[in-house]
Amino acid sequence: MATLLELCTLNDVLQYPGMQSVKDDDKDWIERLVRGFSKRAETFTNRQFYKEARTTLYSPGVASDVLQLAAFGGSGTVTTVHEDRERVFGADTLLESTGYYFDVPTGQLTRDYGTWMVGRSVVQVVYTAGLGTEIDDVPEDLRMAAIMQCAFWYQRRNELGLTQRTLSGGAISLSQPSKLLPEVEDVLYSYKLYAWGNTGREGVVW
Repeated sequence: MATLLELCTLNDVLQYPGMQSVKDDDKDWIERLVRGFSKRAETFTNRQFYKEARTTLYSPGVASDVLQLAAFGGSGTVTTVHEDRERVFGADTLLESTGYYFDVPTGQLTRDYGTWMVGRSVVQVVYTAGLGTEIDDVPEDLRMAAIMQCAFWYQRRNELGLTQRTLSGGAISLSQPSKLLPEVEDVLYSYKLYAWGNTGREGVVW
């Protein structure tokens, strides 16, 4: 499972207008809202924001010269690419680095000569990519969207059906599905990965 990049901090949310009087008992719950939104943002955008090393298998269903990776933006590098119908991915199936190009801002891995091998889990990509690993790596518009949404969820917790119950062993949070704020959706749409074709185990094959 990929590591989650939290898109804002507890302190960010507490500094939002109207949030200065939050009780200490609620702070842990707000941190849960931050994590929940951060994961929801990844699902909404079809992306993975945390920058880390990944080994990904792709399943091209049609001949194409482009693979769309799920983690991109910020900085990134591709370490190795293999094509292997036997799915062993040994040295004899390693592609020369001069045979493909990784466009970091878009996450597109382009085959310079020909198309990617077609088949189930026949392309293996080892790469490092993502927006970053620290809160300061999160773009300001995405960070503000996270702050606004988490503050809204907290301030409207009674209307939205958000509750906190204390049981033996600690507190748990229950949340019923709620829509995102329109302005938050607008920001997420600007980070959304649009692609067509067959999905791999992680990401999209064009």
